[in-house]
Amino acid sequence: MRATSFLIAAFLVLAGPAATACTAAETKQSARGMTYSIRVPDGYDRAKGALLVVGFHGWGGEHTQLMRGMEAFGFLRDAILVAPNAPKAAAWEEADLDPTADLLDELKRGFNVQRTIAFGFSRGAYFSFGLGLRFPDKVEALVPHSGGMILPVPPGEAAKKQTFYVIHGDADNVVPVAQSRDAVSRLKGAGLTRVEYEEIKGLAHRIDPAAVERAFAWIEKTLGPAAPALTDAQADERIDAIEKAIKDKDLDAAAQGFGTLAGAPRKFHARIASLAKAHVKSTHEPLALAAIEAAGALGPVGVAPLKTVPATSEAPAIAAAAALARTGSPDAVAPLLAYLKAKPEPVAVAAAQALGDLGGDAATAALVKGLEAAEGSPSKAERRDAILEALKRLTGQSFATAREWKRWLAQKV
Repeated sequence: MRATSFLIAAFLVLAGPAATACTAAETKQSARGMTYSIRVPDGYDRAKGALLVVGFHGWGGEHTQLMRGMEAFGFLRDAILVAPNAPKAAAWEEADLDPTADLLDELKRGFNVQRTIAFGFSRGAYFSFGLGLRFPDKVEALVPHSGGMILPVPPGEAAKKQTFYVIHGDADNVVPVAQSRDAVSRLKGAGLTRVEYEEIKGLAHRIDPAAVERAFAWIEKTLGPAAPALTDAQADERIDAIEKAIKDKDLDAAAQGFGTLAGAPRKFHARIASLAKAHVKSTHEPLALAAIEAAGALGPVGVAPLKTVPATSEAPAIAAAAALARTGSPDAVAPLLAYLKAKPEPVAVAAAQALGDLGGDAATAALVKGLEAAEGSPSKAERRDAILEALKRLTGQSFATAREWKRWLAQKV
C-alpha cells in the first residue's frame, strides 16, 4: 500500500462511517479537463443551497481516496463534497490554481453554494494556501492540514480578508511542523486577522478528523452561519427596509441592509439591481460600497448598475471592478476595459486583475488593448505589470508587448 493510501485508510478508521446516506460520489471532468469526484447529499434543495467543501489530496494520492475520507466526516453530511485530481504526477503545482478556480466557478454555476471551504492535506495543504490567497473571492475559508505556504501573500486588501485554520502535528516526520508555524507567522505578519493554528502533540503525518471538525466549527463561529436562500417574503421585507432607511436618510442602516440580500430569489434581482444603481455612486461611501457588493452578487443583471461607477471615485471603482468580475458576464468586459484605460492607476490595476478573474477570449482581447494603450507611459508601469500578469494567468503565455500578444492572438485564431 502506498504511503498516501495508508494515510487515507487510517483516516477512514478514525473518522468512522458517514452519518447519513448520500448519493454515491461520481467522477466528472471540468470544462478545462480537470478530473474530480463529487458527492451531492440526498435531499439537496437548490432553493436552500448547501456548503461546498473542496478537498485536495497529498502527493501520490488521488481524488477517489480523499473523497472516501471526506465522506466519512459526519459533520459534512449535508455538504456538497468535491475532490479534484492533481493533473500531473499526483502532485499539485502553482499552474493548477487557475484551472481549479475555474472549476469552483463551474460548480457555483451548477449549484446554489452558500459558502466554499477548501481542505488540503500535505501537498494539498500547500496548494490550499495558494488557492485561498490567489483567489480570495472564490473560497471563504481554508483548512490546510500538515503542509506549508510557498507562495507569498499578494498585495492588496482582498487576501487580507481570507480565513485560515491551520493544523499540524508536532511528530510529523514528512512535512516538518515548522512549515505551518512559519505559514501562520507570515499570514499574521501580512495583516491577516482571521488565522487560527492548532498544533497537535504526538500527531504524525496523517489527518486528524477531530481537528478538522474543530476547524469547521471555528470557521462557522468566526464567519457566522452560511447564508441560506431567502424566501420571497424575506427578500421583499429586506428590500423594503433598505428603501425605508434611505427615505429616512439612515444611510448606515441602508448600507447594512444591502449586506442582508444574499440568497434573494432570482425574481428579485432586477429590483435589487435598480436599487443598487441608485446608490453605487452615493457620496456616503459605505452605502456605495455595499450597493456595489450587492450588485456583484446578481450575475449578469448586476453589470448595469456597476458600469455607472465613475473611475474618478477610486475606492468605489476598485470595488466595482472586482464586482464586475464576480458577475461572470461577458458584458462586464467593456466597463472593465474602460477602467483599464482610466487615469487612476489603482483603478486600472484592479481592472486588470478583474479581467484576469473574469476570463475568456473577450477579456484577453481587452487586456491586450489596455496594454497597447499603456505602453510608452512611465506613469503606467504598475498597470502594465498587472496586465501582463493577468494575461499570463489566462493564457499561460508570456510576451512583453502588445504587438507580440496581437501576433499570438492572430496565430491562435
